[in-house]
Amino acid sequence: MNKKINLLFIFILFLSFFIFSNFFITATPAGTACSLSLSCTPSKTTSPASATALPSTYCIMTGSSEPVGKCITDSIPIALIALTVSLLMIAVSYMIGEVLQISGFKNWYKAEIWELTKSALLVAIIFSLLVEIGGIANALVGAPPGSTTSLSSTLGSLYTSIQSNYLVPELASAYTAYWGLLGVSVGLSFIKSISVMLYIPIPVLPIPPLTIGALSFGFQENLFLSNTLESSHGSYSFVNQAFDFITVPLLMLFQFMKDMFIPLAMLCLSILLPIGLVFRAMPFLRSIGGMLIAIAIAISIIFPTLLLAINVPIQNFLMNTLSPPTAPTTFTINTSPLICPLLQQIFNTVKTPICSIVTSPFIVDSSVFFTGILVGMFGPMSGISAVYNYVLFLILPLIIEFLLLIIDLVITIVIAENIARLLGGALKLGIGRLKLA
Repeated sequence: MNKKINLLFIFILFLSFFIFSNFFITATPAGTACSLSLSCTPSKTTSPASATALPSTYCIMTGSSEPVGKCITDSIPIALIALTVSLLMIAVSYMIGEVLQISGFKNWYKAEIWELTKSALLVAIIFSLLVEIGGIANALVGAPPGSTTSLSSTLGSLYTSIQSNYLVPELASAYTAYWGLLGVSVGLSFIKSISVMLYIPIPVLPIPPLTIGALSFGFQENLFLSNTLESSHGSYSFVNQAFDFITVPLLMLFQFMKDMFIPLAMLCLSILLPIGLVFRAMPFLRSIGGMLIAIAIAISIIFPTLLLAINVPIQNFLMNTLSPPTAPTTFTINTSPLICPLLQQIFNTVKTPICSIVTSPFIVDSSVFFTGILVGMFGPMSGISAVYNYVLFLILPLIIEFLLLIIDLVITIVIAENIARLLGGALKLGIGRLKLA
């Protein structure tokens, strides 16, 4: 009896070893390759930022939507009115000095004549620069859609060109990085959640008269584990940090710039510049007037010109140079004949829900999102460098543009500070000890 039980035990042990070894054999003869595929047809391939910038914007002077150049043209009379107010104040001081024979008033109005001349020259230079730089913008990047050759259109060409040729593409690039990284995270999370399990009960013969029992012998292995690429516990990982600390902040920054770039420029030309001109006619407010004029020039002329001269050429170079890595829809792996049907069944099962998510109306850029899923799922099987390359392709242009914006901001502040000092003011940006300039 004991001999039969021993033979049965040996037979079950060899059978278990045979089955168990099949699951661990990865080097198999030709013809046993396992092909895993996942393919969908994305419904949308464009982001909301890829639309052409509208030639009209809200004009604070008229309270209506009109072309940018028309809004700037409406701002010119406001600046002339401010100069007229300054001239009237000087004329009043001159009459008071002549009538009352007060030498202080006489000396004061002579000095203010020179200050008024500087303000008038400044206004002429500002609007002349807008015409010249607008012509240069049309020559560099082409006239924006809907523009004409009129003076008002040329005045607004600097802003509309930057809006349509820089801010809109940069925002689209940020959206692309957002959905691409989100897809990579989904793909990595899915591939990390797949595990292969095999537990075989091996009967044992304990000491009588105890009940016959069995040992659970087997394994459980995940297809892919790497917290360096993507972590579900909030710890450091390459994809998470690229998403949280680079893509999302820059997406918000470019969205703000796209929405507020032209309105802020119009606010400076229509409000800050005239107020600064009036304040410069008053000695006790001259420093504030010089500061307001310097801020207006910085936001409406210096910063946009730097974007046109530095950022736009580098952006065009990056877009024409960088090419995305190819995302495979099928991955072939040599594995055991017993494991391959299991993996194929897993991928066929998840294909329907993944494709339904990709084609969902809530996914803004389903093409990039699906590409990210493919990179996240199949990339780790050929090495994590495939995922690194794709993530770097998404975030590298954003990092470069962010550094360029910092350089633009520093140059703008330095030039604006010197303009404010030339106009008798001082540029003070910040609160308390937190000073930008």
